[in-house]
Amino acid sequence: MPVVTPYSAPKRHAHQNQPNMPVRTNLAAWYRYHVAMTNTSGNCTRWEDQSGNGRHMLQSTASLGPVVRSDGSLLFNGTTQYMQSTFTLAQPYTVYIALNQVASTSGSIIFDGVTGNARLSQSTANAVSMSAGTSLGTDTTMPIGIASPGVACCVFNGTSSVLQTAGGAASVTTSGNAGTTAAGGITIGASRTPGNYSNIVINEIAIFSVAHDAPTRLWMLRYMARIASLGGV
Repeated sequence: MPVVTPYSAPKRHAHQNQPNMPVRTNLAAWYRYHVAMTNTSGNCTRWEDQSGNGRHMLQSTASLGPVVRSDGSLLFNGTTQYMQSTFTLAQPYTVYIALNQVASTSGSIIFDGVTGNARLSQSTANAVSMSAGTSLGTDTTMPIGIASPGVACCVFNGTSSVLQTAGGAASVTTSGNAGTTAAGGITIGASRTPGNYSNIVINEIAIFSVAHDAPTRLWMLRYMARIASLGGV
């Protein structure tokens, strides 16, 4: 039988308490670390949205869902596994993610939209970029390895888009044109088709229906860094 991890008792990293997210205004969807995951024979088939909007992340075929690791994070195998949540998501909006890149393969998609291509991808070996029709950034801040955490923020806002990442070093920010494609939801671990699967671990994702400014991004990235056990942000 599927097992749902209750909100009242999230499992935590052994060396830290789970922090409180500092920003809640305009929260569109929130997939919180080790909270309300349906574990079906070791794979996640439902990750419940904690924003109150009911935009749950789903995978109807258990074997295609990511592996639920003992620490509560989700491991995507890079070949078949992905999850999706379909909802109205048009620019401007901001996505935060705490993750580990287990491997880096050019063209692999960390997350994407559902009805449109709006993604964070591994653009070249050891680098990531974002795109909603136009590629922005080739940042190498986030390390590679299952034990090497990183965090990223993607502000999808046309010519005023922002990619900000960190992992083992101070955060790096790239601003410019990422295109104007509406996402129509979020796909994690692959492209929206699906395809271009990524071998990653995801800890937490938060999506806001506004373009966050620099101070707000810093607050949220520091929160995500604590989730990922990452210092120095």
